[in-house]
Amino acid sequence: STVNKAIGSITLAYNNDTTSISAWNEINSRNTCCGVNGPEDWIAAGFAKPQCAGYTMGCFKAIMTSYFVMWTMSLLAQVFGLVIGVAKYLKHSWIFQQKSNKVQGKE
Repeated sequence: STVNKAIGSITLAYNNDTTSISAWNEINSRNTCCGVNGPEDWIAAGFAKPQCAGYTMGCFKAIMTSYFVMWTMSLLAQVFGLVIGVAKYLKHSWIFQQKSNKVQGKE
């Protein structure tokens, strides 16, 4: 599968490239994750005990969950802003109408 090919190329690069090692260690650390699907990815690739073995969640799931949470929070903030905006508009419209009625003597 595509995921398995990605795991293979990632672990090959991890073995041979210090930049890849640093990048993977940073991804694992920041997202509290290990491997693509979990620590078993590293174990299957021949690493006896990967540095991130204390994390059980794979990085794919951790990153997707993180983006979903950020997207949801952004959407909620936008909806909240819209509700506040509509409430302010309605309040000002009502105040304007009340002042207009006073001026016209329609109280």
